[in-house]
Amino acid sequence: MKNPIATASIKNFVAALCLLLLSSTLIAQVGVGTLTPDPSAQLDLVSGSKGFLVPRMTAAARGSISLPATGLLVYQTDAPAGFYYFDGTTWNQVGTTTLVGFSGTITSSAVSASTTFTGWNTAFPFYNSGSFNAITGQFTVPSTGTYAITATINYKTSASISISLGAGVNPFFEVTRTSPSAATLLQANFPVLDVNVALVLSLRTILGGGAVNLAGTINLTAGDVITLAYNANGLTLPLNLGNGLGSGVVWSVTKIK
Repeated sequence: MKNPIATASIKNFVAALCLLLLSSTLIAQVGVGTLTPDPSAQLDLVSGSKGFLVPRMTAAARGSISLPATGLLVYQTDAPAGFYYFDGTTWNQVGTTTLVGFSGTITSSAVSASTTFTGWNTAFPFYNSGSFNAITGQFTVPSTGTYAITATINYKTSASISISLGAGVNPFFEVTRTSPSAATLLQANFPVLDVNVALVLSLRTILGGGAVNLAGTINLTAGDVITLAYNANGLTLPLNLGNGLGSGVVWSVTKIK
């Protein structure tokens, strides 16, 4: 006759052993399609004909996930469709980059003295990530980094050029930092015609129309305020900056790293 106490003890031992083995299996590396999962992976999926399918859901369903973990990954089925991951604060679409900066345009601006460009249009196809005041023309740097700055200014004189410029008159456009400390970041001079043929002709003047370009890569600090300006530098001739073109003046600042 079997000893019931011994039998129960054996059953308990077997149950405990199975539980231990199960626990060891649960915390060990898992390989699917392979008996030797990569040592660096907790889960290693290997297949030459099939893929890994993550949870698929609509944007509304994704947004309703309660307390999503940092690194959580899903595939959104409605527009804009794609893979989305949670970074601990917000959901981001994989493979897309959010531009930091702005681009804007001015059609026409009549000036006859030094001035800062104001009254920008940043509507599509231009953009504004939120740190550019289109009314005042001030861009407040949102985060420290390297920024690509470009500007194209078409211009035309508003009156005939009837006088020669003095040697010290050199009008230019510039991108400047106005705060927290003033500094010139980029400059580009007006094209000046300077002719001096002995006993025949002596003439120094700006061209009646054209385009001036500025471009550079600048390191900026969060909180810096920059503007695009015209410096007459003694020129009193009235100008039409933008020349009435649809995108007569275009300025852009974009963070690249």
